[in-house]
Amino acid sequence: MRRGIACIAGAALLWSTIGVAGALAVPYGANPMQLAVFRSLFGFLGALTVHPFRRIRFVEWKVILLGVLFTGPLFVSYQISSLLLGVGPAAALLYLAPVIVVLASKPLLNERFTKKKILSVVMAFSGVIVMEGATDLSLRLALGLVPAFTYAGLIMFSRYLVKEKLTSLDVGAGPLPWAFLVTAVAFHRDLLSMNINILEFCIYLGIFTALLPYVLYAEGLKYVEAGRAGILSTLEPAFAVIWGALLLNQDMTFRELVGSVMIIASAAVAAADQSR
Repeated sequence: MRRGIACIAGAALLWSTIGVAGALAVPYGANPMQLAVFRSLFGFLGALTVHPFRRIRFVEWKVILLGVLFTGPLFVSYQISSLLLGVGPAAALLYLAPVIVVLASKPLLNERFTKKKILSVVMAFSGVIVMEGATDLSLRLALGLVPAFTYAGLIMFSRYLVKEKLTSLDVGAGPLPWAFLVTAVAFHRDLLSMNINILEFCIYLGIFTALLPYVLYAEGLKYVEAGRAGILSTLEPAFAVIWGALLLNQDMTFRELVGSVMIIASAAVAAADQSR
């Protein structure tokens, strides 16, 4: 059980560096859509280096569905949501996903409700709202629900696949070429403006924010229920605030501190409930 929690937390830690890498790449001419495309591409290319030693089922139909229906659309919709709504509201709405997962995982995955699970969901989402200050509930924010639903679908479908005995590499790395196709179709114009100066950022994003965290997350889902995995993944924005302070010299506000504490506490509640 501890292995699963550590894997989910590790994935959240790696995902939290997406914003830092993006911010560092912007002065070199990068744009968010371009980074989304090359993140999936270099994640796939990184997975190919494993292929001679461990065959990954890239063309398994269930893996293709995961990439086409969830991983790729998540990459696309979250970038669009961030551009139209702002990073704060988009991030807050993305973490409606644990709420969706907890509600849907009982009928779809036969996972049980517990008081601690419900409490941790409320604490996690409240912490993200406090941190990001996303209080605008206009219809415009409905755009942010698309990445939330795709993220929730990714979590639940990944949990289903690992229960079907697919490996962590199959579930984590297998969808990446199909995610690349989806992002390339959506943002094909940005492919033409590829800047060699951002290549190292693209490689980092591919290996350390796509390939490794998705494989870690899939490994964690072997031991952790989908609902709790979604809750634990809300550690990502808390980690991101810390990275911003350490690497980008961004001041941590009191609101961010309170939100981070709430998120970390929610993860602790979820982890304690899972370990029973």
